[in-house]
Amino acid sequence: MYILNMDLNTAVDGVLARNINFKEVVKKNGKGIMLSFRLFTILLVFSLFSRAESDDQGVPCEDGEPTPTGSSTTNPLPTTKPRLCRDSAYTAFKRKNGYWCGQLYGLAVAGSQPYSGAVNDCSYNDDVLSSIETEEELAHYRKDARLFSLNNITAIWMGASYNDSAQKWYWSDGQAIPTMEPQPTVVSPGGQVAWFLYEGDKVLKVSNTSIRSNVWVNGYVCGHPSPVSVL
Repeated sequence: MYILNMDLNTAVDGVLARNINFKEVVKKNGKGIMLSFRLFTILLVFSLFSRAESDDQGVPCEDGEPTPTGSSTTNPLPTTKPRLCRDSAYTAFKRKNGYWCGQLYGLAVAGSQPYSGAVNDCSYNDDVLSSIETEEELAHYRKDARLFSLNNITAIWMGASYNDSAQKWYWSDGQAIPTMEPQPTVVSPGGQVAWFLYEGDKVLKVSNTSIRSNVWVNGYVCGHPSPVSVL
């Protein structure tokens, strides 16, 4: 603005000087010349003002960088999927009450796994004997059992408990919807629920097996709830 004021002052001084020099001319030639001179003065001042304003555009910032004109950009935050299970050996299943992490185990030799042994093995890994809630779980464990190379898994222990007052079995891993449909067939009174893979789509039986039993329940599923809530 100092440059603008200096130019304007210079222009005005010049105009005043010309005004003094042109006095006699004005007297001789009349009002027409005076009107033209005033118009010239206005145009000159406007021209100097426009030039000074255009010079102010694009002035660098104090740090030497050009004045930003566009919208600022920000780097997007990295997006990573949370780990649903504590170990990659587990598979996560989405249930109504959250994610459940399950893993199928099977005996390495021919024989039957007692129910208590399955419960203890799961507890050793801070797991519980898993229930079944979704069709996805059924399909996954059925496929895993067929791919199990050490032994032919024929039946799998499930996390379930019997309610005496209701006289029904319920899923009991602590997260699955408790309702069990269909109800298991009682083969051995006082036994526990196992899923028999080769006797139908979803055949559940109450069995009481031992190592010497002819009914082989040689697989079990351990699991734990995921720390990640439903997405």
